[in-house]
Amino acid sequence: MTDKEKKPVDYLVINELNKQSLTISVAESCTGGKIASLITSKPGASSYFKGSLVCYSESSKINILNISKDLIESKGSVSKEIASEMATNVKLLFNSNIAISVTGNAGPRRGDLKKNIGTIFIGIAKSSRVEVYKFYFSGDRENIINNAVKQSFNLIYKELIK
Repeated sequence: MTDKEKKPVDYLVINELNKQSLTISVAESCTGGKIASLITSKPGASSYFKGSLVCYSESSKINILNISKDLIESKGSVSKEIASEMATNVKLLFNSNIAISVTGNAGPRRGDLKKNIGTIFIGIAKSSRVEVYKFYFSGDRENIINNAVKQSFNLIYKELIK
């Protein structure tokens, strides 16, 4: 059995952050703070966790994360561009080594969002670059959110062991 098969991925992420003496910050929208909650549920989180923001509304993305209103209006708050800006700006705000962002539409209604239910964008900012990944998760709201959280930790872990 490999180490990854024995340990949950959030444990592996925390272990890598500690091993590499790196810090992390988080900007969440549709996951509503679940990523930050998992990170801080482990003892010693203050050594690697700089902070998080749950910017659920467009106004909080604009006023707190300094996302351009024009960008939100042109691309929509569920987009590659917004996920990239969220990750970049939360990394700068908290002065962390790595940052993750999640924005998406978890449903159950599409509302006025341009993206289909289950569309999730996850951004990872490290050093001077940002990678954004697009996913489509099916199921109900809880399933979509839980899959977004799991995938976020998988992406962080892959980034840390590069």
